[in-house]
Amino acid sequence: MVFTVIISLMIILSLNEVLLQYFIDLIWGLLSGIFNISSAKEDYITISGNYGYLLFVISNVLFFITFIIIKNYILKYKYTELDKLESNKKKYIFIEYAYLISLILFFLAPLLKVNTEFSRIYKIIFPIFISASILGVSIMKRCKERTIVKILIVITTVYCFIIYVLPYFHDILLPMITDNWIFTKLK
Repeated sequence: MVFTVIISLMIILSLNEVLLQYFIDLIWGLLSGIFNISSAKEDYITISGNYGYLLFVISNVLFFITFIIIKNYILKYKYTELDKLESNKKKYIFIEYAYLISLILFFLAPLLKVNTEFSRIYKIIFPIFISASILGVSIMKRCKERTIVKILIVITTVYCFIIYVLPYFHDILLPMITDNWIFTKLK
């Protein structure tokens, strides 16, 4: 139910640029009044993106599906020998937080259409999602859900590498490798 409302709101705001810009202007007016934000920052809230933001939303959807499978497994076996381990309880909490962060990112998806600089939020959260997914696999016993989660982790990691790292390969990654003073000292 909540997921359906969030997706519906995201789709409505993403497809209707006038409504999205009105909503952003309303929030900006409130925030700039409270925090005395410079008007020079208004360029960040003018819609300048296109539908490329869906690439980041897809990565979030893949992680969200992974967390749903893990959470269903945990609920199914919560009161068995898995629940007796204190370390598993901490893993449950971490996975729950990752799930909630993934849910919140659906609310932030329309911001990516406003300005692609907001995609940094998704890039920062990516290691948390990978860690939570791997913790989920470590909790699961051998079953079909575990295999599905492993496949989803591989697919999502490759997908995220393609959209987060590959576009910046020549600008950032290659110079880090070729112009690194540690590597030149080792030669």
